[in-house]
Amino acid sequence: MKPQYGLFIRQLIRVCGNNGYWLKNLGSVGDKPIWFIRTAELNPDLPNLLIVAGFHGEEKAGPWGILKWLEAKKEVKANISCIPIVNPTGFNLGKRYNTWGEKSNGGFYLTKKGNGPSEEGKILIANKDLIIASSKDGMLSTHEDITSKDYYVYTFEHHRIPGKFTCGLLETLGKHFEKPLNNIQVNTDASDPGPYVVNGLVYRYCDGSFEDWLFKEGSARTAVTETPAHRIRLQRRVLATIDIINKFIDLCIEGD
Repeated sequence: MKPQYGLFIRQLIRVCGNNGYWLKNLGSVGDKPIWFIRTAELNPDLPNLLIVAGFHGEEKAGPWGILKWLEAKKEVKANISCIPIVNPTGFNLGKRYNTWGEKSNGGFYLTKKGNGPSEEGKILIANKDLIIASSKDGMLSTHEDITSKDYYVYTFEHHRIPGKFTCGLLETLGKHFEKPLNNIQVNTDASDPGPYVVNGLVYRYCDGSFEDWLFKEGSARTAVTETPAHRIRLQRRVLATIDIINKFIDLCIEGD
């Protein structure tokens, strides 16, 4: 597989320049920066939402979906921040984990079974104040399951049972893919074996992941969407990701 990080970043910088987005290098893994993108001027009266992707290098639709969403420059009533590629060395090689084989979405706080943060995780934690402020009203992390044809989500809300935030994301995935994953145990970067997915959902599963950490740090709601990627064209998955991003923003603006 040809290296892809350079191509992606060239297109990202072009889009940000054309559309007036603000860029910040959070830190580099090897020689590859983790870029943080934000609307140039923040409105204190609007919600702060963070969209991230690329925790796992073989999951391509998330980064490309964010790039296409930024390129379209849809006007929304929110302050939007993005980290399109969390794991640049993995993305460049099309491999799940980074150059050192570290699990990227775990260790954001200590758990009984978990390890410490990866090199990417250390950079995100070092930028804790910026990231927490940017995700105050919601965070979406777009993932893919390359082994599955079924979709699912991990969500955190301040409700005993899943609310309209969770249900809205599941409904949106259901518009693009045939059925939710059900009664299947999955692994996470911080727990192996991990939780059971029931009717497409893992709810408030605490494992030291990025989404778990940000919810504990005060984000109003956080989610990981898992689009199925087994024998499903990238273009279809990218279009689904864009739809998920738009739905996430709408749900966060509406609130509980």
